[in-house]
Amino acid sequence: MNNKGSFKVFLIVVLVIVVLLGILFGISHFTNKGEISCPKTPEDQITLRIPLQGVMAGGKQTGAETHKFVNGESVSVCCADVKSADGRDFKDCIHYTEEGKQDYQVVWEKKNGVLNKIKEDLPWQGSQCIYNFDGSGEWSGRYCYDPNEQIATETQPSTNQKDNQQVPDTPKSYYDTLTTPYSECDNLQYDSDKEKCYKEKAIEKKDISICDYIKPKESWSYYSARDNCYYEVAYRIPDITICDKISDDSQIAEQKDRCYITLVNYLSSVSDCDNKIQTQKMKNACYKHFACRNNDNSLCDNIIGDEVNKESCIKFEFC
Repeated sequence: MNNKGSFKVFLIVVLVIVVLLGILFGISHFTNKGEISCPKTPEDQITLRIPLQGVMAGGKQTGAETHKFVNGESVSVCCADVKSADGRDFKDCIHYTEEGKQDYQVVWEKKNGVLNKIKEDLPWQGSQCIYNFDGSGEWSGRYCYDPNEQIATETQPSTNQKDNQQVPDTPKSYYDTLTTPYSECDNLQYDSDKEKCYKEKAIEKKDISICDYIKPKESWSYYSARDNCYYEVAYRIPDITICDKISDDSQIAEQKDRCYITLVNYLSSVSDCDNKIQTQKMKNACYKHFACRNNDNSLCDNIIGDEVNKESCIKFEFC
């Protein structure tokens, strides 16, 4: 065979290889979105994740896995075993776009050594949707939002939707059936805008009953717009009894504690530092306040885990 013939055979072989690789890449692209490998990190480095809204958790990266989401897509995700500040254990797996933005996430909570899926977060029809799962592994609720806005709509799945694992086309919001005296708030498009509007009305009128129009805290989330409304009204009146209405676990108890500390002058006695406040950091701030207020630095002995603040308290600094 002459040189020209050999060169033609070589070109044909190269083209065949390129085509085969292209086919294989196409299959991989459509069946396993965004093949990734986890970033290399030192063994002792803590990986920080946000498994649930308002919950920061840290732990060790465990590697890449492939997960099939409720919309049928198989996505390569980078996983980590993490623990939240309140002691909950999670397996958190995420996928990032080429621009570095998180677009897919699946979260399991570990209880008694058993993993139960509690959340999937994925893009759908221009929105980002969070699916919450019950103990059986079926999704029990969906919350969709504009990635540039806040959570806007929510829905519960029908039996057929759950069986077929299909994404519902027409989600319904908590606010769809709600009618209030404030039509200017009711008629806003996004839930987050409605919640902001109700909060502003409550602040303007110093009326916490308006906060009750806001959707109550979801069991899967530590953030609550309603609790935030209570807080904003409480310190503007001011009325420390309103703090009692804030959920105990809202933002890992800090929102309720922050309300008490903001209005600490209205706490009746130092015993309230222990009886009403949950987090140690806020308890310490409360004890320091009463040490200054009562001119009694023996109360500083109640400060735990913060020697600098304790020493400052004993010296009546910043009183």
